[in-house]
Amino acid sequence: PLLLAAAIVVLQYPGIFSQGLETCLLLLCLPLFAQLVGLPEEFSIKTCLKYSAIFIFLFMIRLDLLSILAAFSILNFSSIVKGKRGIARNLAVVLLMTAAALSIYFLINYKLFGTIVPISGLNKAVGNKVGENYPQFFKYLIAARFAIIALALNFILMRKSDRAAINTALFVNELKLVIIAALIVATYYALFSGWP
Repeated sequence: PLLLAAAIVVLQYPGIFSQGLETCLLLLCLPLFAQLVGLPEEFSIKTCLKYSAIFIFLFMIRLDLLSILAAFSILNFSSIVKGKRGIARNLAVVLLMTAAALSIYFLINYKLFGTIVPISGLNKAVGNKVGENYPQFFKYLIAARFAIIALALNFILMRKSDRAAINTALFVNELKLVIIAALIVATYYALFSGWP
C-alpha cells in the first residue's frame, strides 16, 4: 500500500519530485507517516522516543513539517478529552522530548544568525502585510484536494455503514494528519508569508 501511495504522490506532483529540493525526501518518509497513527493509552518511553525521533527527523527535512506535530497533537487531543490519561502523558512526553531536541537547533540558529526563527522563513516574510497573501491558503488546500476528498468520502461512508470498519480503511489516519497539517501550513503562509 505504501508503494501505491508513493506512486500516486509522484504522479500527482511530478514537478516537486523532479525539480524540488528537500521536499523530494518526503517521499522516503511515507513509512514514517504510517507510524503516526495515534498514541497508545499505556505509557511507554520507547513509544515516546519513536514518535519524537520521527518529528525531529521530519523537522530537519522541512521546518514547516512542525505542522505534522501540531496535527498529531490535535488528533490525539480528542482522546485526551475523553479522559484517556495515558495518551495525555505520552503526548506530553513526546512534545517535551521534541521541544528539547529542537531547542538545540534554535539555539544554534540564534548563535549564528541572532534569531531563533530560520532565516529562510524571515526572507519569505519580507515586505509582507499580515493577511495579504490569502491566495496561498487556497493554493495549499487545492494541493491537498485528494486527501480532503478521500477523507470526505470516508465520513460519508461512515454515516451509511459500519463506522468501525470504515474508520480502519487504508490511510484514514494519515489523511486526517495531512489535512490538518495542510490547514496549519496554509494558514501560516496566508498570514505571514510574502511569497506569491
